[in-house]
Amino acid sequence: MAEVAAREARALDIHIVFSPMLGLGRDPRWGRIEESYGEDPYLVAALGCAFVNGLQGRGERRFDREHVIATAKHFVADGEPARGMNGAPVDISVHSLRELHMQPFEAVVKKARVGAIMPAHHAVNRDPCHGSCWLLRKVLREEWGFDGIIVSDCLDIPKLWAFVEEGYTELHFQHRVARDV
Repeated sequence: MAEVAAREARALDIHIVFSPMLGLGRDPRWGRIEESYGEDPYLVAALGCAFVNGLQGRGERRFDREHVIATAKHFVADGEPARGMNGAPVDISVHSLRELHMQPFEAVVKKARVGAIMPAHHAVNRDPCHGSCWLLRKVLREEWGFDGIIVSDCLDIPKLWAFVEEGYTELHFQHRVARDV
């Protein structure tokens, strides 16, 4: 399925896709539950690796004219937000974060060599994913050896500093951690 999607994307001159979504579906109220491969980190990792390999190709065929860059999203723990609201903060132990939510991402980085990662909208333990040195530099780059690109999601960079962004006035969308962008 992913190989066919890659060929169709390349036929349209598209070189990167925002897939697969590796969030564990742990709260049925979450508005993106239908995008999830499930709540089991092993299953999500296995399906995620297969999907990345299909999109990007393997060996000599990796990133050839019939394949695209896959973007694993949303790094990390978006499937267990407060009150089930997409983009709401996540408060979770580091142990649960690493043992559950990070497993699929670590697998696609180390096993499938995913080309891109998209951070999640929310903050994990009050640290916005898009601006988290711990998540993006320490874990992703240094611990796991990710050397691909990090792709921002919709309006998430302005949310690091914005007090009021048109259409996004709820407090959980406003991180207020940067002076400017």
